[in-house]
Amino acid sequence: MKPLARHIDLPCTETGGELVFRDHHHNEIHRLSALVAVVYRHADGHTSVTEMVALARKHLKRAVSREMIFSSLDQLSEAGLLMPPPSSASRRIVVPVELLASEASG
Repeated sequence: MKPLARHIDLPCTETGGELVFRDHHHNEIHRLSALVAVVYRHADGHTSVTEMVALARKHLKRAVSREMIFSSLDQLSEAGLLMPPPSSASRRIVVPVELLASEASG
């Protein structure tokens, strides 16, 4: 699993490792703890959960588990700050019908 954050163009403030986004359009404030902020910053679609554990441990200088990363991802998802995972249909290979017909008759 390699999560991808939905990066939004909102005013952002960092205080003590926490990130605060102010969404004036939806009249919401998103306050991310230091751990969730680390996960958000590394949710680039290329970094795995295992890699996020190591990055969070290094950045926060404390023990971090996979469960804590998954909990952080759940919080980001609930806040609408993660892109939805690609559907299985988007990973299928599309073959033109004409090609299938020629294979069947050949």
